[in-house]
Amino acid sequence: MSPSSSRRGPVRKYTYRELISTVATVAHAFTRQGIAKGDRVALLSENRPEWVFAYLAATSLGAVIVPMDAQLTDKEIAVLLANCAARAVCVSAATREKLPAVRQSCRLLRCRRRRAVPRHDEGEPCGGPSAAPADSDLAAILYTSGTTGDPKA
Repeated sequence: MSPSSSRRGPVRKYTYRELISTVATVAHAFTRQGIAKGDRVALLSENRPEWVFAYLAATSLGAVIVPMDAQLTDKEIAVLLANCAARAVCVSAATREKLPAVRQSCRLLRCRRRRAVPRHDEGEPCGGPSAAPADSDLAAILYTSGTTGDPKA
């Protein structure tokens, strides 16, 4: 990881090796939280590297990722979470306050920044899929903006 600067602050750059290691680490954390193939994982966060890590980690497990716009209202978020039947929702500190009360069956996962890229221990299983996905496997649920009503998948 190499920092540089921009108008918004330091810019972090990742090598492919760091990306793969970080995604494996996040996938392992998801597995420890009970996330498995076919589970729906909502992703409610502003643009940041952790968004990409969570997205790729969920899909690497065969989970169904449900990205949500961080600018949605509390009501819109509640509608989408109910509609997609999310088993878990990943949030950042900035979006956590917008999240309605989460059902008992829906885990709250936090996207946190680390000072350094976490390293996956190669001796530890990362919880990746054991087989290639089938053509009929669902990878993501994408919602419309809902300009004429509630968003639709």
